[in-house]
Amino acid sequence: MKHTLLLALAASLLALAGCGSDAPATATSATTATPAAAAAGAADWVDADLSAGKAKLPLVVKAPQGYTLSESALNDAEVTSDALTFAVDDVTQLGPHDLATRKAELKSNSGLVFEKFVLEQPDGFIAQMASDNFIPMRVVKVAGKNYLFSVLPLDALPSAAAARQFYDLAGQARAN
Repeated sequence: MKHTLLLALAASLLALAGCGSDAPATATSATTATPAAAAAGAADWVDADLSAGKAKLPLVVKAPQGYTLSESALNDAEVTSDALTFAVDDVTQLGPHDLATRKAELKSNSGLVFEKFVLEQPDGFIAQMASDNFIPMRVVKVAGKNYLFSVLPLDALPSAAAARQFYDLAGQARAN
């Protein structure tokens, strides 16, 4: 139920972001640095200790420089920066079918226009949405727990390269 609520909230926010504008709803504009430009290299990323956040997740993850921590929609961690916003949630209790459920919901959600999967692996995927927006999701196992790294549709990445970089750097999560 949390997944459906989260996707419904994301779709609502995406629809609101597009109201009053003829431009596609994306996380950036032409006058600011895009996540693809900001994510030029892993050197621009730093270690983020998620145990410092409200959820106290025992993880160190890669995050863009200048990040802040807040609470995610599932009450775990959200990492926010000018370049990227993503959530890290403990999904251990949800089981192995959770990723398949998220994939199916993303494909069928009426508020989103799904085009194709540009990457599909057992631990995650990158979905291409309309207007060349990309949504990566990856489950990473650390110290016996499963953590979902995800980007909401409102914060979708503008290129497959930026989505792949996020996907790859999510795999570098380690125990704190």
